[in-house]
Amino acid sequence: MPRSGEYTTQRRNVMQVCMFLVLLAVIGLAALVDRWIAGVGRLAMGPEQTSGPLRFSLPANWAITPRSDLDAPIIALAEETAQLTPSGPRRSLKVCRQLLRRMMAPIEYLQNSGLLSDVYGEGDKSDLTVDNSTLAGVPAVRIFGEVQYQSGLNVWNETETVICAVFPGRQAVTLWLSDRDEADTAADDVLLNQVAATVKIQSESGASDVTR
Repeated sequence: MPRSGEYTTQRRNVMQVCMFLVLLAVIGLAALVDRWIAGVGRLAMGPEQTSGPLRFSLPANWAITPRSDLDAPIIALAEETAQLTPSGPRRSLKVCRQLLRRMMAPIEYLQNSGLLSDVYGEGDKSDLTVDNSTLAGVPAVRIFGEVQYQSGLNVWNETETVICAVFPGRQAVTLWLSDRDEADTAADDVLLNQVAATVKIQSESGASDVTR
């Protein structure tokens, strides 16, 4: 008979099984938390949109402006009308496409086309955050910055995030997300990544030149 304080083999085995079950539970809980965090801020995407060889999707249930009302190079505009601010919809997403005369780096295209100034104004741009990225598998530039707007007595700040790539075939594609909630940039990153994941360019034969 074992003395008090000593573990029998059976008791030791039971404790090991319990510890193993606890470990499995912790791992399972961690996986669920990771999936929940990954899903935060994700939106359902609408049907595929087309513009020439460009294919992409916009957030479902956002208000879509008719393409005939848009000025080039903007070929799509979606607005989050479910969340309104005094200055309008909280978030808006523009998709731009332009056929270039020659291949060039995305940042060069943004500067030469005037799109960079359209997004961030004519002033000093030294405070912009510029990073390398990819869009549908090709090199892209990702730019983030804050811009102040004024309409009458109403003044507000917006965060502006741009992803731009120049695809084979000289197709320049730009995603431009504006958000009047400066504090929620994480959700903006999730949304922009969702839209970017739907982008693809098709060749004249109908096959995708590049896909994510």
